[in-house]
Amino acid sequence: SPGASPLAVTTGHFLTILAHTLGGALGEFAEISASGAIQYPVSEVIDADGKPTGEIIEKTVHDQLALSGVFQNKGSQPGAFYNLHVRAAVPMAGERARGLTIFKWITDGELGTIEVQNIKELPTWDVSYAMTDSRVLVNGEEVKVDATEADRLGPSGKAWLEFAKGERGVYYDLEKSVKIHRVLDAALTSIQEGRRISLV
Repeated sequence: SPGASPLAVTTGHFLTILAHTLGGALGEFAEISASGAIQYPVSEVIDADGKPTGEIIEKTVHDQLALSGVFQNKGSQPGAFYNLHVRAAVPMAGERARGLTIFKWITDGELGTIEVQNIKELPTWDVSYAMTDSRVLVNGEEVKVDATEADRLGPSGKAWLEFAKGERGVYYDLEKSVKIHRVLDAALTSIQEGRRISLV
């Protein structure tokens, strides 16, 4: 998935979070089916302060992505399903974003449902930021999650902290990153060819 696109960046970050959080319990990604579209064909360039410059450019990458698939079987259990919708061309702040669901992650399991929601307007859509200021609900009841000292470091700082722990650290190395890129490449192939892609 070449280039800095919503598939390569936004989707890639979330698949990394998904694999890191649930991969141990669910196993590897086994298959994927994806669709993509350019819903907004042009985009206005903004400056470093986030203000419109008046320059309009034509988009060449998908701003709407839908991915679904299944993880590998774990023992005698069938693989768990996943669904992901990325919207990269909707307003994330201001009046036009009022009531918009910026980020929502729902995990259904045998013991119930965990839901993570973003609770802050963002100037741009970024999974890592969405995860730092959120509400967590377990079976519909909000659970208070206190930030740790490490949480204040931000995504890059936390990754370096884990790397510094050596073998005890939990971080994405090159081998794990290659696996995520295989999933992204399979998603792009699925979009281009209109078929489900096996990853095993």
